Amino acid sequence: FDNRFLQDNNKIIRFGDVALTDVVNVLPDSYLQKLKAALRSRDKAAVEQAVEDICRRMTKKSPSLPLFRLLYNDIIHVLISEWKAENTGLESIYNVFTLSQCLTIQDFNDFLCEACSRIIETKPEESVDRSKIVEEAAAYMKENFAKPELTMSMLADYLGISSVTLAVEFKNQMDIRPSDYLANLRMERARELLVSTNMLVREISLSVGYEDDHVFTRRFKKYTGKTPGQYREEHTI
Repeated sequence: FDNRFLQDNNKIIRFGDVALTDVVNVLPDSYLQKLKAALRSRDKAAVEQAVEDICRRMTKKSPSLPLFRLLYNDIIHVLISEWKAENTGLESIYNVFTLSQCLTIQDFNDFLCEACSRIIETKPEESVDRSKIVEEAAAYMKENFAKPELTMSMLADYLGISSVTLAVEFKNQMDIRPSDYLANLRMERARELLVSTNMLVREISLSVGYEDDHVFTRRFKKYTGKTPGQYREEHTI
């Protein structure tokens, strides 16, 4: 195995050497979540787009061979977890296990799309449990509020529903918009950190999901009526 992908039959993309950079997440969770959401919604067009995004990301990052092995294992795990057919076995999507042997980006794309298509075709229709969706949305935000990339669109994709459905169902059951619920989680954590730690404001901003500490300060003042500095001064003994 020559440790390479071929693209357009003439461009060779070689896997990078194993290095400390391999610990960096070459394929962020959002890519796999997008694929999972497309499978759950039985949307073939969305699946093809998710696969294309994964292939483009892997081509751009050129991961080392060992890391590539881990990446396709993660992809296989997603596909198996979404395999719901009761009367057919995993052998009907066996092609997914040949992903590691693909020599071209196009082969990788085709095999992955074929496996996803088989999953969609055999996936039973599922009724949507609205209360469970809201419960899952709240739990996901509690666990991931510190991630700057968390948006309502991303959350809706993760749950396999539209942003409109998420907004309506969440507001109906929780009496608050999901975006405001997320903001409240972040602000409450920021209040705790201001009082219990000596972290700088910009460090707290990052730790609660805001990459811009000026945006964080404005939102914190709107939430508490105080700037982070004023709040810390008034609540620290």
